[in-house]
Amino acid sequence: AKMQSGDLPEPDEFVIDRYRRLYDAYFAAKETIPDGRLVEIRFETLAEDPVAGIADIYRRLDLGTIEAFGPALEAQRAALAGYAQNRYLPLAAPVRHRIAREWARSFERWGYDPDA
Repeated sequence: AKMQSGDLPEPDEFVIDRYRRLYDAYFAAKETIPDGRLVEIRFETLAEDPVAGIADIYRRLDLGTIEAFGPALEAQRAALAGYAQNRYLPLAAPVRHRIAREWARSFERWGYDPDA
C-alpha cells in the first residue's frame, strides 16, 4: 500500500479539544448504560471480517442472528473486496505527542498505541 503525499491537514486546537470532550462525555455516559445494551468493537475487527463482526454484535446484544440479511452483507463484502483504505503520511512529532497526551484516555481504554 503506497503512502499518499496529499496527507490530511494537521488537527487544530478545535479538533483536538472536541475529540477529548466527546470521549470524556462518552465514557461518563457509558457507565449509565445497563449491561448487555452496549457493544464496543474495534474498527480493525470490522475491517477484517465485517460479517463476523456484525454477527458478534448481534450475539452480544441478544438480537438473534443475522441470517436474514447475511447474504446482503456477504454481497457488500464481495463488492468491497478490492477496496484499500487511504494511507497518509505521519503527523509531525509535536502534534503526535500532543494528541497522545490529550487523547490518552481513549488510547488506553481501547488499547491503541499512540505512537503507531
